[in-house]
Amino acid sequence: MLYVVGSRVRLSKTGDTGVVIERLLNGMVKVRLDEDGFEIPVFEDDLARDDSVAGNVVKAKVIQKPETDQPGLPKENTAKTQYAILKPTGLLLAFVPNQNAEGQVTSYDLHLINDTSYEAVASFGIYFNEDRPIKWDGKVPGPSEVKIGNMSFDALNQSPEVELTQKWITTEGDTESKTFSLRIKPKSFFKHVRMAPLLNVNAHLFKLVDKPDFDQKKQEEDLSEYTLQHARPGWSYNEELHEWVEVVDSKKLAGFQHAIDLHIEKLRPGAGKMSNSEILRIQLSAFEKYMEEAISLGVERVFIIHGVGKGKLRDEIATRLFQMAEVKSFKNEYHPKYGWGATEVIF
Repeated sequence: MLYVVGSRVRLSKTGDTGVVIERLLNGMVKVRLDEDGFEIPVFEDDLARDDSVAGNVVKAKVIQKPETDQPGLPKENTAKTQYAILKPTGLLLAFVPNQNAEGQVTSYDLHLINDTSYEAVASFGIYFNEDRPIKWDGKVPGPSEVKIGNMSFDALNQSPEVELTQKWITTEGDTESKTFSLRIKPKSFFKHVRMAPLLNVNAHLFKLVDKPDFDQKKQEEDLSEYTLQHARPGWSYNEELHEWVEVVDSKKLAGFQHAIDLHIEKLRPGAGKMSNSEILRIQLSAFEKYMEEAISLGVERVFIIHGVGKGKLRDEIATRLFQMAEVKSFKNEYHPKYGWGATEVIF
C-alpha cells in the first residue's frame, strides 16, 4: 500500500502505532510514534492501517501501490530493516528470547551488532558460575550482526559476566584494543528491552563499545598543537590525555590511596538520614574527584569500593568508566580483600 501524509499506521513487527508525517525515497515513510514522539523511517511493507482510533482528525486515503515490475527485468534485491540506522552507536550485545509452545522464554540467542560503518575485531566471552562459558572471536563488518551463541533462561540466575576485547579497523587507522567487562543481573536485564538494530526484533540490548569519533580526535590533536606552543612553567604535557597536567612531586604520589571506599558512612561519618538520591549524588561526586586525582597523578590502577547491595552505584560507576578515554579496562570480579563489592580500574 501507499500511505499519504496523515495516515494512521501500525508497525507490523512491534505493534507500535503512529502517524505518517513525510514520504521518503525507496518505499519508505517517516512515522511519528504515539508512545514517545520519536520520528523514525519505516518501509511501507512493514506497515498496516491502524483502525483502532476512532474519529481521526485526518482522514488519510490509502492508495494501492502501482505495479512497477517489468517482464525480463530482475527485481531489486535490497535488504530491509524496519528501523534505519540514523545515528550509529557502536558495538551492541542483544539477547533475543526464544519461546516454547506455551509462550515461555526458555533461552536467548546472543548477537553482536555493529551499527557503524567501521569494522570491529572482537574477542567475546560470557562467563557463568556453573555453566560452560560462551566464547567467540572474529570480525563484525559494519553495519552487520553475527550470532555468537545461545544462553539458557536459567543462566540469568548466575549473574553472567561479559568480557570483551575490541578494536575498530578504519581508513583512519586501527584504534587501540580495549577490554571491557559487564556483569548482568536479572533485575537490570529485564529493563533493557529495546528494538535491536538490524535484527528488527525486541531484545534485551546492551551497548558494549561506543563508535569511534575521529572528528573529536582531530579537534583534540589541533588543541594539543596549540598548547605545545604555549607551554607554562611548572606543567607537563601528557601525550595520552592530550592536555597539560600539573607536575606532581613524589611525596604526593606516594601518599595517594589506591582504593576509595564509597560507602556513605565513610564519606560522611555521623551524617543524618538522607534520601537514596542524595546519597548517590555524594558518592558519585567523590568518585569523580578521586578519578580526576588518579588520572592527574598518572597511577596505573585503582579500586572503587561500592559494595554489593542492589548494584545501582556499581552500574552508575560502570557507565561513567565507559565514557572515560583514560580508562583502559575495568572489571568487577571477586577480590580476596573486597569480595564482589569493588571494581578494579586500569588506566
